[in-house]
Amino acid sequence: MLDFLFASQDASTASLAWIITLCSDFPEVLQKIREEQTRIRPDGEPLTFDSMEKMVYTRAVVLELLRYRAPAVFVPQITMADYKLSEDFVVPKGSMVFPSLIDACQHDFPDGKKFVPERMLPEQQENIKYRLNYLPFGVGPHQCVGREYAINHVIAFISIFAMECKWKRRKTKDSDSIQYLPTMYPYDTLITLEA
Repeated sequence: MLDFLFASQDASTASLAWIITLCSDFPEVLQKIREEQTRIRPDGEPLTFDSMEKMVYTRAVVLELLRYRAPAVFVPQITMADYKLSEDFVVPKGSMVFPSLIDACQHDFPDGKKFVPERMLPEQQENIKYRLNYLPFGVGPHQCVGREYAINHVIAFISIFAMECKWKRRKTKDSDSIQYLPTMYPYDTLITLEA
C-alpha cells in the first residue's frame, strides 16, 4: 500500500515539475501543445474524455517526458534463479538487482538522450517499437496499475496550464542538473508566472 501511495504522489509531482521545465526549455513544444488545445477546445471548453483522446501531440509529449525523465530511477528486483548477465558473470539466485530505468529508457531509442516528442506520434510509435525499453511504468505482469491514470493526469495538467498560464523559467548554473528525492526531479524549476 505504501508503494502505491508513494508512486501516485511523488512520481506524479516529479512528472508535473518536468513537464513545466521541458515546456520552458522547448518553447516550440509548448507552442504546438497550445495550438492543439486551441484546435480541440477553441472556446476553452472543459476537458472531456473525448477531447483528451484527440490530443495526439500532447499525449506524445507526455509519453516522451516519461521516457526521457522517468520519475522512478530504478526498481529493485530479486533474482529467482541464477542469471547469466555476461560470459564472465552470473547473478546468483536471491541477489538484489537494481536495474537503471534511466539507461533502459534511453537504450535503442534513436538519439535516446534527447527530448523528441515526435518519436511518440502514431507515425513513429517508438514507445511500442522499443516497448521492452519503454519502462516508466514497468512491463508485463508487473506493469504499474496507475499507468493510464498517470498519463492522463499529466495530459490534463499541461492542457490546462498551457492555456491558462504564461511562464518563464529562470536558469541557474544548476538548471540542467538532476536531483533524486528519491524520484528524479529537475534540480530547479524556478518559474515566474506572467500576466
